[in-house]
Amino acid sequence: MAQEAIIERAKAHLLQNYRTQPVVIDRGLGTRVWDSDGKSYLDLLGGIATCAMGHCHPEVVKALKAQADKLWHISNVFYSQPQIDLAELLAAASGLERAFFCNSGAEANEALIKLARLHGVEKSGGEEGKCYKIICAKNAFHGRMFGGMSATWQSSCRRKSMTACARSMLPSSSASAIAWRSGRRGAG
Repeated sequence: MAQEAIIERAKAHLLQNYRTQPVVIDRGLGTRVWDSDGKSYLDLLGGIATCAMGHCHPEVVKALKAQADKLWHISNVFYSQPQIDLAELLAAASGLERAFFCNSGAEANEALIKLARLHGVEKSGGEEGKCYKIICAKNAFHGRMFGGMSATWQSSCRRKSMTACARSMLPSSSASAIAWRSGRRGAG
C-alpha cells in the first residue's frame, strides 16, 4: 500500500495530537529505519527518547523472543523474577534501595512529582503547599498527564487550572542552573 493511502487511513482513525511526519516507517535495523517505499533514514528520535537502543539488535531480539516464549506481561500486582533481577541491578548501580517500574515516561514523571511533594511534606512537618517546588527546564516536555503538563515549558500544554506543581523554569537543564535555582549555588 502506498504511503499516501496509509497516511490517509491514519488521519481518518488516529487523533492528530502529534506533528506526524509524512513518512510510514516499516522496519528498522541498528540506527537505521526504512519507510514503506524502501527509503532509508538515520533514526535520531529513539522513540522520542524512550527507547534509544537502535532496532533489532540480535541479542535484544534473542532475549525478547526467549521472554515472549515464557511470559509476555503481567501486572505489578504480581512478582516476577526478571523484574526483581532488574530492580537489584538498578539498586546496586544507583546506590538507592528500590526501583519503581511503570509503563511510560509520563507515568514516571507523575510518580516523581508525587514523591517529591510527599518528601517535601514530610520534611516540613506536614505543611502542605509550602514545602516543595519542582524544577523544570525551559523548552522541555514532561508528558501529557496532569502533573507533567503543569511542569512542561510549552504554554499550549499549561493552563491556569493545571497547577499540580509549583515550578521554577530554568533557562537550561544544566547542572549549574539546577543547583543555582535549588539554592545550592556552590554545587555543579
